[in-house]
Amino acid sequence: MIIEEKEELLAAKLADRLKKEKFNVIADGAVLKVQDYIFVLQSSNEQPKHCGVRYEIPSGYGEETLYSYIKMTVSTPLERKIEDMTVDTILSLGISRALKGYLYLAESIVMCVAKPDKLYCLSKDVYPEIAQKYGVDMSCIERSIRHAITKAYSEDPEPMRAMFRRPIQRPKCQELIAECADTIRRVFY
Repeated sequence: MIIEEKEELLAAKLADRLKKEKFNVIADGAVLKVQDYIFVLQSSNEQPKHCGVRYEIPSGYGEETLYSYIKMTVSTPLERKIEDMTVDTILSLGISRALKGYLYLAESIVMCVAKPDKLYCLSKDVYPEIAQKYGVDMSCIERSIRHAITKAYSEDPEPMRAMFRRPIQRPKCQELIAECADTIRRVFY
């Protein structure tokens, strides 16, 4: 009971400070609604978690840190938030950052979130653009992505199966890029 009151008091203080900065804020218990975002203050000491526009943040960080975190999150451009969610999505599938395919996959997904029509011509639009950016051959892009998918799927297929919500064997590059881009697009658009 005392812990809940502590979060509610902290939420009220944060709301007052954010209102002074001209942010549109509503405090409801330990929940802050700032602009189009929802911040839930929790008594845990875990890392902040987010899914789209909902953030779960530990109150133990203190008022100043939480104030800065909320202000930075609300002020961050949409492109950066899409990139962050893309990284979170790829990592949740078990794809290692140590693989080149990870980087190329992230670039492909971000491009397809911004322009969904690029999904239908990955080998003509997306892969050549990424290849030019990183100074590699176009065939290297798809091969690296396929290797990253295969490796992650062979280690633990469940995260990919769960994402597709239908029976699937190892997804093809285009299938995974399309599913990730669609998932992210649904959160932000």
